[in-house]
Amino acid sequence: MQEKVLCEAQRSFDRTLSNISTLIDIFAIVLAILGAFLALAIAVGVFEIFKWRGIRKDAEEARDEAKEAARIAKEEIRTIIEMKERAKTELEESRKETPELMKVSTEKPTEDYIKKIEDFDRRLGFIELLGIPLEAEDLLKRGNLYYARDEFKKAVMAYEKAIELDPKLAISWSNKGNALGKLGRHEEALSDYEKAIEFDPKLAGSWSNKGIALGKLGRHEEALSAHEKANELDPKLALAWSSKGSALGKLGRHEEALSAHEKANELDPKLEILYFNRACVHSLKGDKEAALNDLKKSIELNPKHKDVAREDDDFKNFWHDEDFKRMIE
Repeated sequence: MQEKVLCEAQRSFDRTLSNISTLIDIFAIVLAILGAFLALAIAVGVFEIFKWRGIRKDAEEARDEAKEAARIAKEEIRTIIEMKERAKTELEESRKETPELMKVSTEKPTEDYIKKIEDFDRRLGFIELLGIPLEAEDLLKRGNLYYARDEFKKAVMAYEKAIELDPKLAISWSNKGNALGKLGRHEEALSDYEKAIEFDPKLAGSWSNKGIALGKLGRHEEALSAHEKANELDPKLALAWSSKGSALGKLGRHEEALSAHEKANELDPKLEILYFNRACVHSLKGDKEAALNDLKKSIELNPKHKDVAREDDDFKNFWHDEDFKRMIE
């Protein structure tokens, strides 16, 4: 009986030990799982820490770069402002140095004039790049540059821009008329000369130009009156005297015409159009020798007069003359 009790006790003890062992195993598994979770959490935490440290570092670097960019931008803005002020000052000086504006339609620009106005136009281009607005006279001079280069359509556009800025600047209207005349648009040119005279009735060149346009339109009496008005306003304007001579020649008043041309010659013996205009009068009179002598001088001063002479009715007396034909070949 005692042995039976001992056996039962032993079995109960074994079961207890088995249960304890199982519990220990389960506890060990739980600890292992908890340890794994803890290790994972620690690893994630460390990763996040490094991640946010990296983000913070990048943000600080970006901030520093932005500060540097702002500093550079401020310096550039300051430099641009200084450049603008310097450019304005230089432009003002250049405006004073640029030659007088052309005032008459047949005035031939000199090489020196073209060079100076080209330099001025380059300054204008730089000024425009800096965003500084141009003045009417700047665009007027740009138009003169195109005119001097025989780029008459561009000249017209430049003069129109000058007129937009200052509609009362008479010389812009007059010079626009000059360019239109070169394009054969004499009615429009006449209208512009009249505008110029409206804003500045004392501008002798505009009256002379008006007379030239009227002559191109065959209105020679009116042309003569316009040239006489120019002579009255500026007795030393050689072109006005020569143009008056042309109008008188068209009206058949040849001796008075030659006298007007002689006055022009006294004032400006280098005026190329003088010799062409006087050649026309000699041709109308039928004086071949005098006509060809003057035509030769005008062609030497301006070879383009060959082309003009071929089409000018004033030379029709000699269109079939061999000497004349050789001269204009």
